[in-house]
Amino acid sequence: MKALRIEISYTTRGYHSLNLYFNDLARIDLLSEEEELLLCRRVREGDLSAMDRLVSANLRFVVTCAKKYERMGLPLSDLINEGNLGLITAARKFDDTLGFKFISYAVFWIRQAIMMALGEHSRMIRLPMNQVRNITLAHQQMGVLEQQLERAATVEELAQAVGVPATQMEEQLLLDRMPLSLYQPSGQEAGERELVELVADQELLPSDYLASGSDQKFLVDSLMATLSARERGILEKLYGINCPMESSYEVVAAQASLTPSRIKQIAASAIKKLKTLVREKGIMYE
Repeated sequence: MKALRIEISYTTRGYHSLNLYFNDLARIDLLSEEEELLLCRRVREGDLSAMDRLVSANLRFVVTCAKKYERMGLPLSDLINEGNLGLITAARKFDDTLGFKFISYAVFWIRQAIMMALGEHSRMIRLPMNQVRNITLAHQQMGVLEQQLERAATVEELAQAVGVPATQMEEQLLLDRMPLSLYQPSGQEAGERELVELVADQELLPSDYLASGSDQKFLVDSLMATLSARERGILEKLYGINCPMESSYEVVAAQASLTPSRIKQIAASAIKKLKTLVREKGIMYE
């Protein structure tokens, strides 16, 4: 197998200072859209030199992401190292045929790698008092909201109850290792979740994994196109996709001349198909 040629170290170890690392990054040329697309295709074909070029050209973006997590327990150099590993994972998994930019996909893997490292480290550090307060309040509100809503509270609902931005609440919940059920968006009935969450990997964190709403809509439409007309129509009505509003199982059942239980079966089967496709493609989105 052809050896992977490293233009620049993917870790900051060995650098006397981060400034030297940043200077090396500044000398790497950025990619045009055409160059990025060509490299992504070559990576998909197994070209390791193309993957090295793709990763190297996006290393400075990792620095931008890592800086957002400074003063949370790990040195910036460690955050960058973890983010670079996430970037490499993204380069290996990215599917250029889906129609959105590489960095829109890679941001999830970068942030996930950083947040997981922070989560591992959080048990060994003393959190600031304001974070302790917010986490304590979140624990209290979690039970209150679950009783009121008869389902697990979303991050947004917890953030509103505690009085902090949703992004800040996400980070603090991960540091505290609270249950992933907190990340479940609300549905029509107790125990239901939004379609995008249902077909996504349960380990995803709800954040800006795709750069724009148009990217996300394109992705959802592409996934839905793999279903039969009946399956697609049922999911669109249940989850308000290309429809003015969501419909209940009873309403959809009446329109299709089927029972609500049959509609649930068809929907569950369709969602299972989408989840399989998502895992095969390595798709990550909000």
